[in-house]
Amino acid sequence: MLTGSHNWPLVILSITVATAAAFTALDLAGRMQASVGWARRVWLAAAALAMGGGIWSMHFVGMLAFSLPLPMDYDPGLTVLSLMMAVLFTGLGFTVLGRGGGPPVALVSGGLLMGAGVAAMHYTGMAAMRMPADLHYDGVLVVGSVLIAVGAATVALWLARRDTALPERMAAAVAMGLAVAGMHYTGMAAVTWIPRDGAVVAGGHNHGSLDHVGLALGVAAATFLILLLGLVAALYDRRFAALAEREARIALRESEARLNLVAESGGTGIWEWDLTANITAHSASWSRLHGLSPEASAHSWEDWLARLHPDDRSHADGAARAGLAAGTYADEYRVVHAGGEVRWIATRGVVLRGLTGRPARFTGVAVDITERRRAETALAESAARQRDLLATLDLGAFMIRDLDGMIRFWSEGCAGLYGWTAAEAIGQSAHELLQTVFPVPRGEVEAALERNGQWTGDLRHRTRDGREIVVTVHKVLRHDAEGQPATVLEALTDVTERKRAEELRLLLAREVDHRAKNALAVVLSLLRLTPRADATLFAASIEGRVAAMARAHSLLATEGWRGADLHTLAQGELAAHPGRISIAGSPVRLRAEAAQPVAMLLHELATNAAKYGALRSAQGSVSLTWDGKGGDLRLFWEERGGPPIEQPPARVGFGSRLMALLASQQLGGSLVVNWASAGMSCSISVASRFVASAAPASTLAHISRGDVEARTTDQQAEPFARPPLQANERPRVLVVEDEPLLAAELEHILSNFGCEVVGPARNLAEAVRLALATRDLAAGMLDVNLGNGEVAFTAIDLLETRGVPYIIATGYSSAFSLEGRDLRAVTVLHKPYPQEALLNAIRAAVGHRPRTASASDEVC
Repeated sequence: MLTGSHNWPLVILSITVATAAAFTALDLAGRMQASVGWARRVWLAAAALAMGGGIWSMHFVGMLAFSLPLPMDYDPGLTVLSLMMAVLFTGLGFTVLGRGGGPPVALVSGGLLMGAGVAAMHYTGMAAMRMPADLHYDGVLVVGSVLIAVGAATVALWLARRDTALPERMAAAVAMGLAVAGMHYTGMAAVTWIPRDGAVVAGGHNHGSLDHVGLALGVAAATFLILLLGLVAALYDRRFAALAEREARIALRESEARLNLVAESGGTGIWEWDLTANITAHSASWSRLHGLSPEASAHSWEDWLARLHPDDRSHADGAARAGLAAGTYADEYRVVHAGGEVRWIATRGVVLRGLTGRPARFTGVAVDITERRRAETALAESAARQRDLLATLDLGAFMIRDLDGMIRFWSEGCAGLYGWTAAEAIGQSAHELLQTVFPVPRGEVEAALERNGQWTGDLRHRTRDGREIVVTVHKVLRHDAEGQPATVLEALTDVTERKRAEELRLLLAREVDHRAKNALAVVLSLLRLTPRADATLFAASIEGRVAAMARAHSLLATEGWRGADLHTLAQGELAAHPGRISIAGSPVRLRAEAAQPVAMLLHELATNAAKYGALRSAQGSVSLTWDGKGGDLRLFWEERGGPPIEQPPARVGFGSRLMALLASQQLGGSLVVNWASAGMSCSISVASRFVASAAPASTLAHISRGDVEARTTDQQAEPFARPPLQANERPRVLVVEDEPLLAAELEHILSNFGCEVVGPARNLAEAVRLALATRDLAAGMLDVNLGNGEVAFTAIDLLETRGVPYIIATGYSSAFSLEGRDLRAVTVLHKPYPQEALLNAIRAAVGHRPRTASASDEVC
């Protein structure tokens, strides 16, 4: 084992180098902390070079100060590597300190990294020694040297973060120099040298070797020169920074003065919280906003909280501290002035960070928003009153839309009316969502709205569940601040039921008008068709028949035109013969259209029995029964006890013809009479469709309009031009009329007038069949309403396509729409119409008068 020795002047020189390097590094680190961007990186590199290079220089000089009684040299590669390791790890330590997490984490991480680098540099330098001896290390001293390196590095970084004065930096540099030297010499003391076999050990130590001393002095001189240049650069940078800071402060004061002037003129207060001193500075405007004197001095955070409304202090304190953590701050709070007045303040702030990255100042502005708050409160109260008002209205359906139809507001009333919630409706096109049907082109509505500022009318909308409703809409055009059209407010009222009621009322009015005119037309036909040879008999016949019609009409009116009970109807018609006529039968309810024909049939049978049959004799009796089972209704009339009947009547009178017409054409059945010697009996059948319990007529005995239209499509008759009538040729006229008496009268008049009657057709299917089958029609005479919901439009259109002129007869008033067919007809006759009007229409239709009617032609 060899014992080494030290050259103490060189040892003192190494400690001096370490102290100078520490001082320079601390000074350069201060410039690094004061810089940003590329300048910060330059100062970081300079501090790493000064500290790392200085520590390496101290180490190398200390190694040169040590000597052994053996020849000794150094590996250049490892020596340079140790220098690079010192500079690199020192730079990494400073970098971690500047970019790490919280201060303790960055300080410890940087200290460990830099200390480990210094230790690695030292022991790499030890490994660079070349001598005929083996090195053995004391583990305890090695660990101690590493701990000294880490501790010294951590202290160096901690001092680098502090903005210390010159005496403090000098003292810190001496301490750092001694610590670094202590680490080096502790590491040297941990080594034991064992000469190898054959090594020549000198008799003493060579402390004054010129090459070692000269090399140490050269390294130290170079190090001092580099450190001096670094100190000079830092000095000049500090002076330039101070000058720039002074100019910046002057500019800042001028900028703050201008900012305060602008803030004062706008009533905006400026505040700044010094986080280090916990002092809040503020402008005069801020003081006035908070009820303080404009000359009020700075105050603490707690003083500011004390000025706030008691209910807002906790929230304001939490919001401000949350803003401090987040970096931005916004809040509204109340302050209480000296006189007790409460004002609302809105404040906004931002956190300003120092050079270390930590929050340094919290600055912002404040404005008085009391008036805005009052306006918002008033607006909210107004909106609440409006909501309360709408909630009490039955017609609270409102919406606001853009000019392009986009919904912007949707009330609860609209949600209840249409089924869509506000969230579902807002943002959609109103017209597309509701499938709006306008009464006129939409452009006309929009033009009227723009011209008049409002529009009121009825629209058809579709609800969420598919129902079509009618709404009365009041549209109001709203303008923006520049007076330009902006939105449309629509108040909507559901009038669906009212419209239905109005339509039903109009329908009922038309039906009453139609039925009344039809009744008058039937009476007129009775007058025309009843023989007038005996005036007394004529009057009695007309009176009885009209009375029968009136009784049936009254019964239908009592039942709301929903039908009539057959037993009640029979009792009313046969009441003039009490005790003479027995009535029996199962309960049967007749449809409304069958009541009058059955009543007239019973009246004719009773009148005939009183004149010629069983009721003429005091002992005579009549039995009326019926059976409604198994399909059609059958009525049985049987007379007994009257004058014996030797043979059937030789002549068929008007009453018999009328009963046959009523049974066959109006009741869809038949009349069978049996002239037995014991008394007359007859059987009357009524089609099941005229019994209320049966299915509707359109499904049993009639073809629907859609079926008729399909048939006319499949069986289109080609239009033809009817050749001129030849001499004595009878023009063929299609007659369509569902009332048997009117049909009989028309047939009688037209036949006497010289026409050949085609028909009469009593329903739409029969009318279409005859119009298709008869190719040489000269004209058509058509009743519009054919009963059972049928109208003759399809037959009229078929005649028009064939070029056949037609005459329309109707019991409706002029308000009933013929959908333009009245414009193309020869004429429209409103029931009851004069016979002369009918003849004039026929003349116009066929182009000439077939022959002159005699007086007897007009009287049956």
